[in-house]
Amino acid sequence: MCRIVVTKMSEEIIRQNYCSVTNVQKFISKYPDFEYNGSRVRCLVCNKDLLLWKRSHCEKHVKSANHMWKKRGLKPYAEFIMDLIFMMSVCNIPFHNIQKEQFRKFCDKYNPDWKLPSESTLRNYLPRVRERIEAVIRREFRGEKLWLTVDESMDSKKNLVVVHIIVQILKPSGSSLPYLIATTRLPSRTGETIKNVIVDTLQKFEISATQVLMFVTDNRLAMLHAGRLLKPVFPNLLHVMCILHMLNLVAETICDYYPDVKELIAQTRAVFANAPKRIRQFHEQCPNIPEPPGPDLTQWGTWLEAAFYYFQHFPLLRSLLLQLDTIEAAAIKESQLKFQDHQVEIDLQTIFNNYQVITNAIAALQRSSLSLGESLQIIDSVQRGLESLSDEKSVCVKATFNGLLQKNTDLARLRRIYNNSAPADEFSCFKDHYNYANITSLHMADLARLRRIYNNSAPADEFCCFKDHYNYANITSLHMEQSFSLYKNIFSPLRTRLKDTTAETYAMIWMFSRTRSES
Repeated sequence: MCRIVVTKMSEEIIRQNYCSVTNVQKFISKYPDFEYNGSRVRCLVCNKDLLLWKRSHCEKHVKSANHMWKKRGLKPYAEFIMDLIFMMSVCNIPFHNIQKEQFRKFCDKYNPDWKLPSESTLRNYLPRVRERIEAVIRREFRGEKLWLTVDESMDSKKNLVVVHIIVQILKPSGSSLPYLIATTRLPSRTGETIKNVIVDTLQKFEISATQVLMFVTDNRLAMLHAGRLLKPVFPNLLHVMCILHMLNLVAETICDYYPDVKELIAQTRAVFANAPKRIRQFHEQCPNIPEPPGPDLTQWGTWLEAAFYYFQHFPLLRSLLLQLDTIEAAAIKESQLKFQDHQVEIDLQTIFNNYQVITNAIAALQRSSLSLGESLQIIDSVQRGLESLSDEKSVCVKATFNGLLQKNTDLARLRRIYNNSAPADEFSCFKDHYNYANITSLHMADLARLRRIYNNSAPADEFCCFKDHYNYANITSLHMEQSFSLYKNIFSPLRTRLKDTTAETYAMIWMFSRTRSES
C-alpha cells in the first residue's frame, strides 16, 4: 500500500513539477548510478528508491557520504562510527580523546576516507552498539541451557552495591566463554533485591525459566537467600557455592591460626612500602628474588603464597632486616622481633609443608577450560591432602573445609549426577529387618521406597536428564573477578561523571570483545 502511494506521489510530482517524463529522463541520464523506469528513480549503488528526485535531490544523494562510500565498496558511515566506539570502549579510551588534535591528525593522515565524528556523536551512537551486542547475545542464548553467576561489590564511591550478572552456555562438548549481561547498582544488599535484578535481566534477554541449570555464587547470606528465592522461579536450578571462595576461606582460617606469621608478613611489607632506599638495599643484597609480597585482598590464596615466600627466603630476609636501623621505622623493630622468634620459622615450615595443596588447587581451578570431572578431582585432592594431616591446627582447618563442603549441598548433588550415583536411603540400615515385613497395607509410595531399599537401589535424580550439559560446568566464579577488575578500571580519574548505563555498556562491550576474541 505504501509503495503504491509513493509511486502515485512520484507520478503526481512529475506531472505537476517536472515538466515531462522526457525531461526527467534527460537529467537522470547524467547520473549513471540512477535508473528511471517511468514511475520511480532507483539508485543502483544504494539499492533503494528515491522518494524525491528533483535535480537538487539527485545531486544531494550522489554527493552524500553513504552513497560515495558504498560506491567505493566501503561500509556505511554508521558502521564506521560503531566500530570506532567498540574499539575505544574495549581499549578503555575516553571519548573526549577524539577531540584531541593529534588523534585527528593521525586518523586523517592514514585514513582520509573517514571523517572522524565528534564526541557527542559517539555518545549518541553508544546505545546502538549496546543494542547490537544484546541482539547477538539473545541469538546465542536462544534454546541453550545456561550457567549463571552473580556477585556484588561496592562502586567507586563506596556508597552503593554493584551487582554483576554473567551467563555462560552449558555445552556438552566443551567449555564456553561468558557474557556479562548486567552491572546494576542496588540500594541494599538483600536476597530479595538480588533475585529481582536477576529475574528482570534474564527476562530482558528472553531467557526462559527452564533454560537456567546452574547458579554459582559465594557463600554470603544475601546470595544464599537469593538462591533459595530463585529455585521456585527456575525449576531446574542447582545453586553451587564457588569452590575458589571456599578455598580462600580455608586459607583465611589458616591465617587466623598463625598470628605471628601474619604479623611478620604485615610488618615486613610495611618496612619496604614507600621506602626507595630500603628497596635498593634489598635488591643489592638479594638480587635474585622478588620483593617481599603482601596478601592481595582481590586474589585468592595470596596470604599462603606470601607465607611460602618467607619460608623459602627466610635466612636472606632475616639477615637483611637485622641490618636495618630501628630508628627509621617502627615496622623495622617489629619485623626484627618476628625474624628472631624461632617459633615463627617453625610455623612457616609447617604452613609450607601442609598447605601447598590449597594454593595448587586454587591455581588449577583458575583454568576456565576445566571439565566438571577435573574440577571434582581437584577438590578430592585437597580433601585427601588435609585428611593426611594430624596436628591440632590442621584438624581445625580440615573441619572448616569439610563443613563448607557439607553446606554446599547442590555441589554434592551435582557430583552424584555426574557419577550416576544416588544417596542411600536413610532407612537402609534396617534392610535386614524388612526381610519378612508384611506389605499388605503399605501405601504405594512407601512400597516403592521399600523395594529400593531391598534391592539396594535408589531413585535417579530428576536432573539426570541434564547430565551431558554439566560436563563442562564451571563450579567457580572466576570470570566475576575479571569483571570487577574491569569495572574498577573504567572509573579512572578522568571519568568522574559516568552514568550507570554508560559504565554498564562499557563493561558489556569489553566482556563481549574478550569472549569473541577467545572463541
